[in-house]
Amino acid sequence: MARSRFITPGVTRIPISDGDWIDVKSELSAGDQRRQDVLAMHPRIIEGKLMDVVDWSEYEILRAHLWLVDWSFIKLVNDKPTPVPITVDSIKSLDLETFEEINNLIFKHIMAVIAEKKTKKSLETKVSPNSSDVQISTS
Repeated sequence: MARSRFITPGVTRIPISDGDWIDVKSELSAGDQRRQDVLAMHPRIIEGKLMDVVDWSEYEILRAHLWLVDWSFIKLVNDKPTPVPITVDSIKSLDLETFEEINNLIFKHIMAVIAEKKTKKSLETKVSPNSSDVQISTS
């Protein structure tokens, strides 16, 4: 059977300070990856040339929004603990220390995903099919 060419949605739970946690996507689909590639890019004409300029302050927030699936954060609504949904606005509302912690952990997660894919790809290229296993159809 051929390998699956679709991402199986997976979640990785990452503990953060004070007993809280974040759940992030284990890997991105092609659609999510393409979205990440252009996050916070704003076309500008610089010296007569069309350039994509990245707004880095916006990029990190949008990247966090793309990768985050869930978190343990709550707020009191009418004196009742209520989960805070993950939205761009809720991420922007985090205190700076919490955002930096989440941002750094997401970055480390992304680097681990990339390293794992490179290792897997390297192992796959070292194992080449035996020429006697190749079958050519002549029908």
